[in-house]
This record gives sequence, structure tokens and C-alpha cells, in this order.
Amino acid sequence: MKIILTSAAIVAASLFLNLNLKAVPMDMAVVDLPSEMMEKTEALNHKVLLFKPKELTKNGEKLPLFISLHGGGGGGTGDDIKKFQRNPVVKYVSNMKIAAMVFVPQATKKAKDGGLGTWRGRDLDMMLDYIVENNHQIDLSRIYLTGASMGGFGNWVWTYTSPVVLQQWHLFVEASDKEGRRM
Repeated sequence: MKIILTSAAIVAASLFLNLNLKAVPMDMAVVDLPSEMMEKTEALNHKVLLFKPKELTKNGEKLPLFISLHGGGGGGTGDDIKKFQRNPVVKYVSNMKIAAMVFVPQATKKAKDGGLGTWRGRDLDMMLDYIVENNHQIDLSRIYLTGASMGGFGNWVWTYTSPVVLQQWHLFVEASDKEGRRM
């Protein structure tokens, strides 16, 4: 039942997107976040993946952005980010023929304070601000979050700690806490 609800939610979200008549091949870029920003983060890899349609719209049309947060086994640093090259959200966007961008950040395994590396709302806010600032084709009214396990929890943390997220984003996740209780 949960898989059906999740799939139904993603399909429903696609109704809000611009659907094309042909497949949308994607280019992947490894983006290195600025060191000044990284000094302020707590548990975020300085490298992130950004997937864009090979042919961006020429008429200035804004594109939706999907953000995919990984689960607990995905933490890492530096080039570890490349293990997400085959992110299922990218495959979904491409197969559904959606002209959209997909953003894949990575939490570190350990936080700077020595604690558990996990998704932190403040880190995600800074990172998204940077990505939006440097990619003007993102439609801020069509940002979609997704994640599983720790990624689902990160989605809830982010929406709870950022009023902007609650007002204009669409959330599609299932999350559980450390004891495995579903949220």
C-alpha cells in the first residue's frame, strides 16, 4: 500500500510538470560547493550532483527541480558522490519525459562536531540557495523533495526547519526515526 501511495503521489506530481513528447536525456555535473559556504555546514559533502536536460529550454521557460536525499548508507565525502550517478529519481524524470533538473546532495558519515552525519536543515538551505542562485532556470514554485529512510527523515527535518520549504514545495517521502517508527 505504501508503494502504491508513493507512486501515486509522484505520478500526481508529474501533472504539475511540463511533459514533453520525447525522452529527455540528462547531463550530469559534479558541482563543487564554495569553501566559504562549506565552512558553515555541519554534515554536507562539498560535492553534489546536478542533472539537467541536455537541451535546456531556449525560451527562458523555468524547469522544476527534484531533490533526492539518500538514506543512511549513502554518506561520504569528496568523490563518493559519484556513486549516485544512477539515481532512481533521474531515471524516473528521464523515463517520464519530464523536462526537469535533479539535484543529488550527499550527507557526510560524521558531522564536524563528531556526531552522526545526517541531513541538517541549515546545511540544505545554504546548499539550495547556492544551486538556485547559479541556475536561474529553476522554477521555485515547482521544487519536489524525495528520499528514503534517512533521506525521508531529512525531508521532514528540512520542511520543519525551513518555512520556505513548507510554503512552496511538494514532499514525497516515507520516513522513520532511529527506532524504526514510521512518521
